[in-house]
Formats: sequence, structure tokens, C-alpha cells
Amino acid sequence: MTTKQTMYQETMAEGPKMAKDMVKGAETTRAFLTDLTDALKFLVQKGFWKSWERMKEEIKFLYGKFTAFDYVCGGISFALWGFGMLIGAIGTGLLLYQVILWLQAGDWQFMPLMMVWTFLFEGTALHGWMTSPESWLGLHTLLEWILSNIPISVVLILGGAALSGFMVAVIVAALTIRRFQFVQQEKS
Repeated sequence: MTTKQTMYQETMAEGPKMAKDMVKGAETTRAFLTDLTDALKFLVQKGFWKSWERMKEEIKFLYGKFTAFDYVCGGISFALWGFGMLIGAIGTGLLLYQVILWLQAGDWQFMPLMMVWTFLFEGTALHGWMTSPESWLGLHTLLEWILSNIPISVVLILGGAALSGFMVAVIVAALTIRRFQFVQQEKS
């Protein structure tokens, strides 16, 4: 018997097991999506206030079942969410500072990303390349345009909003999946 025949026979022998695993995974996914659909239907049909009451029950249910690992991951997630909010708040504060200066003097103080670039890379090879490029001229033109035309406040506000939004999605997804796991454990 050759090696190719042995590999073929092993693959054929594992086929039914793989099919059973796939069916089990599909059933688990179906149960999860059904549970999620029921929760969304409840939210839409009963309204927010009744949903809030139900959510308090769910929080009590989850709170008693979380492990130390859940709390660590949740703490990290909430810390990153808070960091994103802080970044957005700093960007908003910078924008408000610019508005106050404009209201006082009537002259807009444009603060492009180039200010940050210069602060971070002054005296380095990157700063030298930015002031007098000898190669990668297309990249230099693109980077110079971006750094000269995009305000710091916009980057901070959008970056903070993106990080906060992503972390909210992660937290909601994690809570939804853990709830589903706990419900499945109770059923079995």
C-alpha cells in the first residue's frame, strides 16, 4: 500500500466524524441565532422599559456565573473603551480650544498632523526624509499631503470614536456569547 492510498483511506475514515462535527456546529449556531432573534423580538415587541426590566434579570443571571477570567477580560475591554472615550474627549477639547481662539482673535489656528509628526520625529531620519526626500518621492508627496491637511482634532475624535465603538461591539458580542454558553450549560 502506498502512502497516497493510506492518506486517502485515513481521510475517508475521518469523513463521517467531520460531518457529524459540522452538523453539531450548525445546530449550535442555529440555537444561538434563535436565542438572539428571540431577544431582539422581545426588545422590539415589548419596548425599552420592559426590556430594561428583563435586562436587569439577565445581568443578575450572568453576574453569578462569571469567572475570574471573564472579569479580567471585561475589565480590559472596559478600560480600552474608556481609553477610546478619553481620546475622543481630548480631540473634542482641542477643537473647542481652536474655536475659543477663533472667537477671541477671529483667526483660525489650524493644527495639522504635521505638528505631531514634527514633535515625535524631530532629529530622526524620518524627519530628515520629510524635509528633503531623496527617494520614495510619491510616498513623500502622499504623506506630506495627509500630514499637512488633516487636523489633529479630527484624527483624535474619529480614532476615539472608532476605538470606543469597536470595544462596545466586542463587549456586547462577548456578553451575548457568554450568556448563550451559560444557558446551554443550564439546559444540559
